[in-house]
Amino acid sequence: MSTLDRPRERLPRRQNNTVVARLTLTFSGSVAKAMAWQRCYAEHMPVWPDIVITKPDSPDVLLAIEVKAEVAGARGGEAQIKDYMVHQSCPVGMLVTHEDTFFSRNRYTGYEPETIQKIGQCRTNELLSAMPDVPLVTEDLVRRVEQWLENVQVGSRQPWPPSALEAIETCVLPVVRCGVIRAAGPRWRRTGS
Repeated sequence: MSTLDRPRERLPRRQNNTVVARLTLTFSGSVAKAMAWQRCYAEHMPVWPDIVITKPDSPDVLLAIEVKAEVAGARGGEAQIKDYMVHQSCPVGMLVTHEDTFFSRNRYTGYEPETIQKIGQCRTNELLSAMPDVPLVTEDLVRRVEQWLENVQVGSRQPWPPSALEAIETCVLPVVRCGVIRAAGPRWRRTGS
């Protein structure tokens, strides 16, 4: 076996914020096939939500929450959260925008985003209390959602919006009370003055 035919180890590479692992390639093999696999893998990875609630003793995601403060981002947020729920077998999802909050449930009837069913919707200011008239930055809206989840977790009973009452009490409340609230990525918070 010549030097060019020996397998060569490659380390994971980061491209477009996606970790891609290529295990072994041979120079005589098809590099084009490996690159096509790499692109395909990266394109079909679900986008991580802003907040997840997991089981206390495992990394299984019970509730995924996508927060979109910008109007342009809100349009694609529903597709992102549905895609994530299908790929990660997540049973419950929320999409929180500046104006509305949507609740979704995975019915596990297929592997397409169309199998995710919307089970409730309410105005975000009804859920998170008074919202400012000016649109918030995504980080501020995420912080408000985290505070709401933490209040729900400790048993703070609030009057839920009637349009989302069933979705909150049957899907969100049990998961939040028994799960662990986690940020799905790093958070930058201002400290000091």
